[in-house]
Amino acid sequence: MADARSGDRSDPSKTRTGMAWKNPDPQGQGCASPVSSQQPGPGPLRQGLDAAWANLVPGLILQALALVIVLAYFFWPPAGAMLGRVAETKLRLGYLFSLPSTAFFGGVLPFFFLRFHKNGREEHPLSHLAFYAIFWAIKGFEVDTLYRLQARLFGDDCEVTTLACKVMVDQFVYVPIWAAPSMVLCYLWKDSGYSLKTWRERLGRHVFKRRVLPLLLANWLVWVPAVAIIYCVDLPLQLPLQNLVLCMWCLMVSFMTRRKEF
Repeated sequence: MADARSGDRSDPSKTRTGMAWKNPDPQGQGCASPVSSQQPGPGPLRQGLDAAWANLVPGLILQALALVIVLAYFFWPPAGAMLGRVAETKLRLGYLFSLPSTAFFGGVLPFFFLRFHKNGREEHPLSHLAFYAIFWAIKGFEVDTLYRLQARLFGDDCEVTTLACKVMVDQFVYVPIWAAPSMVLCYLWKDSGYSLKTWRERLGRHVFKRRVLPLLLANWLVWVPAVAIIYCVDLPLQLPLQNLVLCMWCLMVSFMTRRKEF
């Protein structure tokens, strides 16, 4: 409401895979270095706006996909029946569905997509697969819990006020306070070779402004409309639908975390 490593030798942001990131680091190391005062890098706000603009088309595609699924659920009986079975499975398994499915769509699937891309085996070693799976399994627990709590607080209907309350709590409370900062910190730890010393050095000062804010701006472009669509379906279907959007979002974050300024 996905990737640099301290030992990498090339930068996957050089391969576009549908994401319009440019590589600002000629060394390809993905680590920060002093920015020349004569050629200052873009500020956090500009980075976030550039990220949002560069990923406008992928974001619109993700939102359109979510909207098509929701419309099919309500108006196309075969799709409604199939998604109904998914909802029944989610209702029956609960968190046993949320954790592995989010780990797969948020971690495992993006990992193998990046691994089999150009230079992917060197840049995405199998040793990082466990990080992806564990991190996104935990996020699956968080998001499922958030959806359940919001259904209790605001109801499980499609009224405009209900949707507005859920989107506000999701995107403007949960995401900036916890989801985005925890993602930045954990991914940066992985990108630092799991070294706390390197991690602290790369954090630097003003971590929220320099690292979290650009991610938030790009996040809101994709997820504010997406979660409004997601909250239109019944509670058991919300997390499965969220996972479909999540897969491409994780690829987007992969390239964001490789930027020198970010």
